[in-house]
Amino acid sequence: MMLKIFSMLILSFLCRIHDDLDVQIEHLSKQIQASPDNVTLYSKRGDLFFQQEKWTKSIRDFEKSTQLGNPNLDAQIKIALAWYELDQLDFALEYIDHALEKDLNHSLALWSKGKILTKRGDSTNGLFFLKKAIEHSPKKLPDRFLEIVQLLENEERLDSYLEAIIILDEGIAHLGRLMVFQEKKVELLCKLKKYDSAIKIQTEIINASLRKERVYFKRAQLYQESNNFLLSLKDAYVSREALNELSIKYRFLRSTRALEQQIDQMINQLIKDD
Repeated sequence: MMLKIFSMLILSFLCRIHDDLDVQIEHLSKQIQASPDNVTLYSKRGDLFFQQEKWTKSIRDFEKSTQLGNPNLDAQIKIALAWYELDQLDFALEYIDHALEKDLNHSLALWSKGKILTKRGDSTNGLFFLKKAIEHSPKKLPDRFLEIVQLLENEERLDSYLEAIIILDEGIAHLGRLMVFQEKKVELLCKLKKYDSAIKIQTEIINASLRKERVYFKRAQLYQESNNFLLSLKDAYVSREALNELSIKYRFLRSTRALEQQIDQMINQLIKDD
C-alpha cells in the first residue's frame, strides 16, 4: 500500500513538472511570435523541449537559434544528443564533431561522441572518447566511471574485465573507496575467478557497512566459490545472527525473508557436504 501511495505521489509530482514546462513553453512561444529573431528565446524553448524529450522540436529550436547566430556550444551538443535519442547517429556524429571543432577538450562533447560511437558499434573508439571525457572533466562523477565499466563488462572478455577494474581504480583514486566501486570490483574479480582478491575487498566492505547481514552472506558465497567451506559456514552463521538482530521494521520485509531462505539453504548445504 505504501509503495502504491509513493508511486502515485511521484507520478503527481512529474505531472506537475510537465505541466509547468508546458506553461513555460507556451509563454516562450508567445514571446517568439512577438520577437521572431530573438536567439535567446529559441534556445530557452529548445532546452524545455529537450527536458520533455521532445527531440525533434528541440532540434528545430536549437538549429533556429544557431542560424540566428547563437555561438553556444551546448546547443550543438544538445542537437547531437537529440539525434542520438532518435537513433539518427550519422546526424548526431556530424553535430558533435562540429562542437569538438570549437573545443577539442570539451568534456560533455567528448562524452557524447563516446556514447554515439559506442551506439554505432564502434566500442573501441567509443571507450577512447569516454575515457578522454573523464580525463578532461573538472568534476569526476561516479556514474561516468560506472558507465564505462558497464560497457567493458558487456564485452564479456577477460581483458575487458581487467580494463574495467583499472577504470574502477581510477575512480577510487579520484573519489575514494565508494561502496559502489568496491562492490563492482568484487563482481569483476569473481568473473576472473580471483576469489582471494574479491574476499579482501569484501572484508573492507564488511568493515565499512552498518548493516552486516548481506555483506557477510556475500563473503560466505565467495568463500564457498573458493572451496573454503569452513569459513563460508562461519560467515553464513554470522549473517544469520545479524539478520536475527534486525528490528521488526526490517525483519519481516519480503527481501529479508528471501535472504533468510538463502542463508538457511547455504548452511544446510554446507553442513550436508561437510
